[in-house]
Amino acid sequence: SECRQPQSFDDLIDDTLAALRFLGAQPGIDASRLVIVGHGEGGYLGMCLLSQKEGAAVGLVTINTSGRTLGKMVREEFHARMQEEGLTPAQIKPVLARTERIMRQMAYGVANLSSENLDPANRYDAELLRRMSQHPMVVGLLVNDPLQIISSVRIPILLLQGEKDVRVTLRDVGFLEESLSRTNHPDFAVRTFPEMDHWMKANPGSPSFASEEDSTRPFEKGLIPAILEWWATHFADRPRR
Repeated sequence: SECRQPQSFDDLIDDTLAALRFLGAQPGIDASRLVIVGHGEGGYLGMCLLSQKEGAAVGLVTINTSGRTLGKMVREEFHARMQEEGLTPAQIKPVLARTERIMRQMAYGVANLSSENLDPANRYDAELLRRMSQHPMVVGLLVNDPLQIISSVRIPILLLQGEKDVRVTLRDVGFLEESLSRTNHPDFAVRTFPEMDHWMKANPGSPSFASEEDSTRPFEKGLIPAILEWWATHFADRPRR
């Protein structure tokens, strides 16, 4: 919002709020019918913003957003990827132990973990290094429970999930759905897409990390219509400001 790089997760929230206010002030835009649509961590960002400032938008749509903290998500993604690559339990165990140790330290506020001697040429070490370089922005993802956050958002919510997502799975949208049900949320819906992967692409084959590398796959054709249908049902008939 001020043409500077965000330095913390709160900066991302502030930028999102500023973007909504800017959009709502434009001619021809009705701010009373704006919703936040967020993919992955963007859905988490939308949850956090609306849990603090519910009036910032009238609805929230999450797409393939995790119901787990970042540490759990990264550890379980590494495990699944290594199994897909054919690594043995003996090879997997030390990687997971190091991942758990690093994520725990980051959650405690430790940003400098050079003693781990991570190798940027290694896929898993490179991902850990990337997360470490983003420490001020990802620490919130490590310590805050998305289930508690989404349960405090009381405006209409649409949860969208790809059934062939190997990173954020049907289990995650189940966690989010259960949290909303448990807190008697007044208006939420869940929709899944049988062929959609994490990147919102159609995958006619078996779900895998390897299949995600095919950039020629088409966008999931049912995703945008589903969002527009939900928006129209909830907000199209609202009087314009």
